[in-house]
Amino acid sequence: MATITGPEPLEPRRLMAAAPIAYHIVDLGTLGGGQSYATDISASGRVVGYSLTRGAGYQGFVYDGDSMHALAGAPAGAQSFARGINDRGEIVGETVRGGIRTAFWSTSTSPTLTQLPGGAANAVATAIGDDGQVIGYASATAAAGRQSAMRFGTGAIGDGRALALNDAGVIVGQSAGRPVAFRDGKGRPLVTTGPRTWARGSAQAVNDRGVAAGYLEVGAGARRATVFANGGARLLRLLPGDVTAEAMDVNNSGAVVGTSAGALGMAPRAFVYRGGAIHDLNRAIPSDAGWVLQKATGINDGGRIVGVGVHNGQSRAFLLIPVAQAPPTDPTDPTDPTDPPPPVDLPVDKRPTARLLAGGVLTGNAFTFRVEYRDDEAVNVSQINSEDIEVLGPDGRHWLARLLDVSSTADGTPRVATYRVSAPAGGWARGGTYRLSIRPGEVADLNFNYVKPGTLGTFRGSAEP
Repeated sequence: MATITGPEPLEPRRLMAAAPIAYHIVDLGTLGGGQSYATDISASGRVVGYSLTRGAGYQGFVYDGDSMHALAGAPAGAQSFARGINDRGEIVGETVRGGIRTAFWSTSTSPTLTQLPGGAANAVATAIGDDGQVIGYASATAAAGRQSAMRFGTGAIGDGRALALNDAGVIVGQSAGRPVAFRDGKGRPLVTTGPRTWARGSAQAVNDRGVAAGYLEVGAGARRATVFANGGARLLRLLPGDVTAEAMDVNNSGAVVGTSAGALGMAPRAFVYRGGAIHDLNRAIPSDAGWVLQKATGINDGGRIVGVGVHNGQSRAFLLIPVAQAPPTDPTDPTDPTDPPPPVDLPVDKRPTARLLAGGVLTGNAFTFRVEYRDDEAVNVSQINSEDIEVLGPDGRHWLARLLDVSSTADGTPRVATYRVSAPAGGWARGGTYRLSIRPGEVADLNFNYVKPGTLGTFRGSAEP
């Protein structure tokens, strides 16, 4: 029998059930028409979006905690759409007339639209930072074609669409169909490690910690809500029964909101991801509320969520207030004493682990051993192969172990792989120590987080001389 040494096994992780969530729901109303859509929420709880009016199409609005107010100042015959609001209450979006989009800006004290100088005929303002920096995208003509990501007042910052920014000035969006961060006049890929480096998708939000959220395309027209951090991408779990999802916003606690849907023809569902679990927001409001929440578009650091759902047969903007926060006297007051401090909840996945199991068998020409792989969700069994484990001999030679078997062909955790190392030419060195190591970029979980490379353990080629 071989003598095997290895790291001490780690204490098994204690899995905790996700805490229940519950919200009060507020119908934000309309500007006289039958439909309204919320697009963003500020730290103080002010909400922006757009609503049908009694006859003039869509008009941008701001909801101040009491009622919905129209944004004035759009050119005659134009519709307006509010897209973003900062913590100072400044609002951005676009007006549309004759197929031409014009980016606008509004102050916090006077909700009147002012045209932004876009330097292009067709421009949309998507977000505004607390320092007043406005981003978006523009094209030379109204016709579909090449678009330029914009920092209004400065000019183009790359090809594509700038969709979100944080207080540090990090701007994210989409370029060439891929999620990017814009810097140095170009869209730089957000995914720089793992096999999803060139996956198509978009970054649609970014928090002040630099964690972005959006989606990646995963084939057959399906998308997965995705969190981008440190050059990697984590695909969030889907709601049960659903096949596609997009993340729309992420707050500074790492809570993510978005929309999820099942097969073609099934109504979408709004979700929140927090505490390592995904929640259908329809299950977090009273069952007799009469709502079907379809898309969550924004979440602030107080945990308040906005979006759109169907209420009494009409598409309506909603505001969700966590039940832990008793409805304040003034919902615009960011210092409401009932607001709990937001939890620290960055949805960054953990690596799977590998452990050399006892019981390896040494023969004259081979050493057979087992490795246990564990993950907080599931080990990707397709990633386990004959290139995982390297052996280093006492004379400096190194070669690979061959995979013999895996305990299950289905993804899951734990999974035990059996490998065999053939003896080198000339046989095992008497009393020599052979080191087994996991190689980088080999065994992964379903989100392609890889086992940390390093030594698993050692064995001796024969009994001591």
